[in-house]
Amino acid sequence: MIGTAPESHRRVVGEMRSSRVSVRDRVWMTTPVIRVAGPLEGCGPDRLRAALRVAYLTDPTCRVASRLDPDHPRWEPLTGADIEASLPDRVRDLGPAVPSRNGTAPVAASPEAVTDYLRDSPLDDRPLILAVQGPYVGIKASHGLGDGRIIDGLLAALLAAAAEPGTGVDARATAPRRGWRLPLLTAAGRQFAQHPSALVPALRVDRPPTPSTPEPGPGAETTAYVTASSEPGVVDRLRAYRDARVPGVSVVALLSAAVYRAFATSALSRPDPGVVMLIDARRYLPPDAVVPGNFSWGQYVRPDDPGDPRAYDRVLRSELASGRALAMMALRDLHTILRPVREPTPPGLPEAPTPVLTLSHLGRLTAFDSLPWKPGAPRFVSLVPSAGPGSISLTLAEMRGAVHVSATFLDGGFDRADVADAVRRIADDPVALLAASAADARPDSPSWPQAA
Repeated sequence: MIGTAPESHRRVVGEMRSSRVSVRDRVWMTTPVIRVAGPLEGCGPDRLRAALRVAYLTDPTCRVASRLDPDHPRWEPLTGADIEASLPDRVRDLGPAVPSRNGTAPVAASPEAVTDYLRDSPLDDRPLILAVQGPYVGIKASHGLGDGRIIDGLLAALLAAAAEPGTGVDARATAPRRGWRLPLLTAAGRQFAQHPSALVPALRVDRPPTPSTPEPGPGAETTAYVTASSEPGVVDRLRAYRDARVPGVSVVALLSAAVYRAFATSALSRPDPGVVMLIDARRYLPPDAVVPGNFSWGQYVRPDDPGDPRAYDRVLRSELASGRALAMMALRDLHTILRPVREPTPPGLPEAPTPVLTLSHLGRLTAFDSLPWKPGAPRFVSLVPSAGPGSISLTLAEMRGAVHVSATFLDGGFDRADVADAVRRIADDPVALLAASAADARPDSPSWPQAA
C-alpha cells in the first residue's frame, strides 16, 4: 500500500490539477523510448512496484504518478489509491519466459525477449511500463515524459531503490515544478548575448536527404532492431587509441567515425556522408540546472571525411559553439504551436536505400555502475523508433567498461543480417575500424595501443 504520507504531501496532492503537455514535449509524444538492462540481482517486480511508490511519496508532482492523455494532450495526476491500483499493470512480471505469441514456444529470459515484449506493448495512457524477466529489467516510456537522459536516470534510480529497499528515488527530472523556469529562453539568452553575430548563421540548417518512397510495402510500419554489447575493456582500448593517435578528440567523435566505417564497409549501400547527431541543449545552462521533459535537438552534420574522427570532432565543436540547436528548438516549438498535428511519415520503403544514420551517444552511464550486477557480461539495450524510410537510428552507450550499440530501422528497408554485422563490428572492436585506413595500424604492430 501507499502508506501514510506527511501533511505537506497530502496538501500538494490536494492542490494538483491536470495540465497540458508542454509545447516542447508535445512533438515527442508519439515516440516511445525503450531501455533494457541486466543481468541484475534483487530487482524483481514487487521491489520495483515499491520503488514506484517511493517515487510517488517523494514528489507526487512527478510525471510517473500521472496518466498521459495523448488525444488532448494532458497530464492527469493520480491519487494515492489510483497509483496503488495501477502498479500491477505498470510493473509486469514476465516470469521465467515471455509468454508465447502466435502459438510459438515461450521465449527464455534475455534482453531481446524483454525488448520484444515492450516494443509490442502499447503505452495507451501510461507514461511508462516496466517489465521484468528473470535478471533483466526494461522500461518503455513515452518520450513526452522526457528525453533519453531523463529516462536513463529514472530507470537507474528505480533499479537502485529496488535493489536497496528504503533508498530514495529522485524523479524530480519528471516534475515540472522542480525544473528550471524558461530554460530555452535562458539558454538562448546566455548563448547569443555572448555571441550575437552567431544568431543569423544559427538559423541556417542543413537537412538530411529524403529518400524516394514508392508504394507502401510489407514492414513499412514495423520497427526492426539489432543490438550488441562489447566485452569489458573496449572503452579503455578506445581511449588508449585516442591518446596515442588523435589526442584531444572526443569519444563521441571516435565512435561516430567507427559507426560510419562499419556501415561503409558492410554489404549495405554506402551510407550518406552526413549524420544526424542528437545534441543535449542542457549544456547551454548552468551545471545545476534541472530541465524536465525534452531538451535536445537532432542536427544533421556533414564532416569533411566521415571516416576520420578528427573531422567529426571539428564539425561537432563547431555545431556546439554555434548554438544552432537552441535556434532550431525555438523554431520547432513555434511550428508545433502553429501546426499542432504532426504530418505522418510516408509509409513506403525505398528500394536499395542509401542509409541515413541518426546517432545518439548516451555517454557514460555511471548511475548503473553501482547496481547489483550478476556475473556475466552486462547488457544494455536502447531503442528509439526509426526516423523514417531509409534511416537507421543508432544509440551508443558506455557502461561498465563496455560499448553497447543498438540500431533501429523499418522492417524490410534493410537486410537485418547486414545491419547486425555492422553493429557487431562497432561493439566488438571500434579501434580496428578506426585504424583500418592507417598503414602502420595493425594488431601486431608495436604502435597498436593496448589497454593498461
